[in-house]
Amino acid sequence: MVEIDLVGHTALVTGSSGGIGAAIALRLAEAGAAVVVHYRRDAAGAERICAQISRSGGCAHLARADLTEPAQVASLFDGSAPYGPIDVLVNNAGIYPSAPALEMTSSDWASVVRANTDTVFTCSREAALAMREHGSGSIINIASLSALRPAMNQSHYNSSKAAVISFGGIMFPCQQPAVCVSVHLDFDLPVVETRPTRT
Repeated sequence: MVEIDLVGHTALVTGSSGGIGAAIALRLAEAGAAVVVHYRRDAAGAERICAQISRSGGCAHLARADLTEPAQVASLFDGSAPYGPIDVLVNNAGIYPSAPALEMTSSDWASVVRANTDTVFTCSREAALAMREHGSGSIINIASLSALRPAMNQSHYNSSKAAVISFGGIMFPCQQPAVCVSVHLDFDLPVVETRPTRT
């Protein structure tokens, strides 16, 4: 395992009440970061992750927000929250329902793109603006192997994750040179659980 030192840094992991997000939050805490455990619905799961971090001697904060609502996203990064400025953002939250393309409604498609792609843009924009103010920061986008090897009956999910790769790998670094952006596919991550979770 790569050794990292994040003492003195604050990391926000979206959708970290369970699954991949929870594993990332725990690893960042282990590296010394104060971790903001974000959730939308699963308060109990988020509280469990915070408690686990605290029991291990780390620092954790709970943050509830609907990431499809720009005003709620902005409140995560405005610096007035108890956890202060964010140094590291991990865009992990998302959904992945299944439906054959010919049975998929426009609403089905839009809900996945909104949850998986629009939220990455909104969170990254707010984070980068704040990071630029204090000179540096890191944004990590969690994509999926399905973006490269499309899964059956998940054309909306496959497309949304392909957009995440394009956005993080090409567009955003050109606009915010003070901010480091990287994209990781979910199969590359050391996780404890990869089942879908309701965050």
